[in-house]
Amino acid sequence: MQKIKLLKNLLGNFLNNQNGLAAVMLCAGMAALFGFAALVTDIGLLAAKRQQLINTMDAAALAGAQELPDNPAQAVQVARDYAGKNGFAPDSLNISISGDNRTISVAGREVVNTIFARVLGIYSKTVSAGSSASVQGLTSCQGVAPLTISDKELEGDVFYTLKTLKYGDPSLGPGNFGALSLGGKGADTYRKNLIDGYSGILRVGETVETKPGNMSGPTSGIDERIARCREGCTFNRFTPGCPRIIIIPVHRYDPDLHGRDEVTITGFAAFFVDRSNSARDEIEGYFIKTAGEGEAGPSQPDYGLRAVRLTS
Repeated sequence: MQKIKLLKNLLGNFLNNQNGLAAVMLCAGMAALFGFAALVTDIGLLAAKRQQLINTMDAAALAGAQELPDNPAQAVQVARDYAGKNGFAPDSLNISISGDNRTISVAGREVVNTIFARVLGIYSKTVSAGSSASVQGLTSCQGVAPLTISDKELEGDVFYTLKTLKYGDPSLGPGNFGALSLGGKGADTYRKNLIDGYSGILRVGETVETKPGNMSGPTSGIDERIARCREGCTFNRFTPGCPRIIIIPVHRYDPDLHGRDEVTITGFAAFFVDRSNSARDEIEGYFIKTAGEGEAGPSQPDYGLRAVRLTS
């Protein structure tokens, strides 16, 4: 009997020790579980917050770059305002403008409170992001009007000043009135391109044919295009994509142009058409500064039509 009682005591002590070991193992398992939860949940939270911050910095840089290179101070303010509208404290932004006023850089940081990582003594982490955007001249364009101007005529401050683009008398040279043959030499093609824009893509370095002759009747097709504007746009207050804004190729100046000839494209410009006081065979308006669609490059001369691109 004594031996049996001793055996029961030994077995009971062993079971009690196993219960204690189970408790220790349970605590260790819970700690590991919380550790994994911290890794999965809080790392995911930090990654999501950083991506959100990257998107905000990208958007702020792109918005600010719309004001460059002419209004760098306004570019900074627009970037701050845009970040603020997206829930970011604008005063904590670091914004800089490049020396040539063509690039804006926006950087910010945000403190993110953790959830499960608090168990491990980690209460917050800081995420940061930065972005840069620049304005660049267009190197290709689609939908251009069959009109042109030389790069020499765009030297100096010619913007927002009334300018004759298509003349009633020869302008480029004998027999040339400022028109181009794009996709065909007929008057109907010229008229259609005035109304809808040339469907093909033109690129810097390509040569295009000038279109001799006055084409007084087909030139009036521009009035059909103007009639599509429903917003009452003016050259200094217009909606993006207004039909009165035409894109034209800029060509390299050539003093020997005559009749049907070729010119080399050096860039693209935007022109706001105003026919209020124009003769039937003329197209007048204003060269403006605005954003456009197409390929662009940092070394491309800027004729007022610009693309805004993220650079980092």
